[in-house]
Amino acid sequence: MATILVIDDERMLCDLLQEVLRRQGHEVFTAYSGREGIALHKERRPHFTLLALHLPDMNGIEAL
Repeated sequence: MATILVIDDERMLCDLLQEVLRRQGHEVFTAYSGREGIALHKERRPHFTLLALHLPDMNGIEAL
């Protein structure tokens, strides 16, 4: 299956997406800030990234 990175500062949303996607057989990583998400993306090279537009340290466009 796919490796997925979820970047969002809303922890409950990240936890929910992680649980649902893992049940479907995907490997899921979560980050709660833009900088953390960028670091995880470089490290894990996910197939797919879900990225929030509003993050505490930068907006999603800057992270992209």
